[in-house]
Amino acid sequence: MNRLERPFFVMLLSILIFASCQDPETTEVSPEFAIPLINSSLSIQDILSRANTGDVIQVDADNFITITYGKEVISTDTVVLVKIPAFVIPQILPTQTIPTPFPSDFRIDQITVKNSKLYISFESNSPNDFTLNLTVPSIKQGSNQLAYINTITNPTGIVPFTFQDSIDISGYDIFFQNQTFTSQYTAIDDVTSLPLVLSNFMLDFPNLDFSYIEGYVGQKAFTLPIDELLLKFLEQWKSGQITFTEPKIRLRFDNSYGFPIRFDFDTLQAITRDLSSIDIVSSGFDNGIILNYPALNEVGQEKRKWIGIDKNNSNIVNVLEQVPYGLRYQFSGEANPTGDSTLIGFATDDSKIVMKVIAELPMEGAVQDFVLIDTFDLDLTGGEIPEGEAEFKVIAINGFPLDIDLQCYFLDGFGQAIDSMFLENTNLMEAAPVDIDGRVLGPIQTISFADFSVERINRIKESVTQIALQGQFNTTNNGNTDIKLYADYNLRIQIGVKIKPVFD
Repeated sequence: MNRLERPFFVMLLSILIFASCQDPETTEVSPEFAIPLINSSLSIQDILSRANTGDVIQVDADNFITITYGKEVISTDTVVLVKIPAFVIPQILPTQTIPTPFPSDFRIDQITVKNSKLYISFESNSPNDFTLNLTVPSIKQGSNQLAYINTITNPTGIVPFTFQDSIDISGYDIFFQNQTFTSQYTAIDDVTSLPLVLSNFMLDFPNLDFSYIEGYVGQKAFTLPIDELLLKFLEQWKSGQITFTEPKIRLRFDNSYGFPIRFDFDTLQAITRDLSSIDIVSSGFDNGIILNYPALNEVGQEKRKWIGIDKNNSNIVNVLEQVPYGLRYQFSGEANPTGDSTLIGFATDDSKIVMKVIAELPMEGAVQDFVLIDTFDLDLTGGEIPEGEAEFKVIAINGFPLDIDLQCYFLDGFGQAIDSMFLENTNLMEAAPVDIDGRVLGPIQTISFADFSVERINRIKESVTQIALQGQFNTTNNGNTDIKLYADYNLRIQIGVKIKPVFD
């Protein structure tokens, strides 16, 4: 479990647990036999300096904390949005310019071929060998037209004779000027030197792999898989209410396709702990989101668009009061949603849309009867505690603007509670006072005692291997006052046990 990923009030409980793992100072509490169990002082900033938190915890210049969760998704690539349909050019005449045989909603001006072949086939009615010279002005490499010269041999002399071959056109550009394709050939009989007319002559482009394409690629709908962004805080939440005053969900779209793309919200939900979901309802997106995109003179660039969902345009505040553990989302979209075929765009083999879902939780809000629980190892079975009555002493110096009712449960090796430190939950840590700006003025010290009989302490010594800390948190005014959490707030906890030995 990564405690550094919990925000706000969970962080307080994490401090208690983290502190318990420190080396205690061996300080004599009284002339009687005393054992210090916990003695540590930590701020949230101390915890941050001990681990690499990445982008999860952000601290601004005023030490105010924001917890940020983000997940980047490669949403789609060129294989999904742009695919060149297979096409065949019938070479009916030796020299011809014909309309391109693309669908009516697909108009291409230029294709830069990445790795593909042109397949040619025809029939000859001559029993003799002949020389074929095929040139394609519509296919160029730089200023050079594609040229294919070959001496064709009829191996049997039987006619008609069928010939097939392929031409590597990788790295060539195919131009469809005014939506036409120009090609020409000559076939000269090697015996008679007379020209031949070939029949069923086909230029076949079954699978063009492109590095660049320019034109109108049509309307293409797509749907992305359902995905989830886990909010890893509040892992030990048990009950109570929490209110974040300024939560945000931000969607970042980076688009390197050179044409319009619309995104629609199909699913945007919070996932609750009973595995149900709550819809996050946001206004202003009924017609989807049109992404920004680079122009023809910006090939290779990407354009970014931000979409914000906050308390002003959604029900996110109320949804987060249900303490969800994650967000579930699904998006669909469409290329060229308006169907405007006059709009010239482009795509490259590197074009893609990268979507990032970001949840931002500034640590400002209120809690009411908010209960968390966590455990840590505390083995008391080693004989360090002698026979006798015991008194636990807990000193809390609270620099946070939160009242914290703390209970400590002693657990055996099976995780069962065999006793608790206090007979009732005790207001162990009183909230530190704040100024008119919500900043803590100074810490509050609270001292609590818990007496244990010989029988109780013996039961603990015999079987306790863990201690569970349960905290119930309230902001001031019974949880109705908003507070802010800063990285320089400090909490000091000291827990010791004093034994009155039994003498025979």
